[in-house]
Amino acid sequence: MQYANFRDIRQSMNFHPDPAKTYLAEPFVSRSPKWRRGFGELAKRGLSCDLQHYFWQIDEFIDLARAFPNA
Repeated sequence: MQYANFRDIRQSMNFHPDPAKTYLAEPFVSRSPKWRRGFGELAKRGLSCDLQHYFWQIDEFIDLARAFPNA
């Protein structure tokens, strides 16, 4: 937040069982309470979030959008 042009967070949320195709150590990271607490801070600070994921993960991120409708 110390930089005037800082606007958002970008995170690769791609999970794949093949270690060569994943960015995460475990699936459904966005459903953990700790991750969601951090995500909840974005809207409070006027920031947006750009999440990259595989198409088969869409239900996870629909749940996230429903849990944070103002994000």
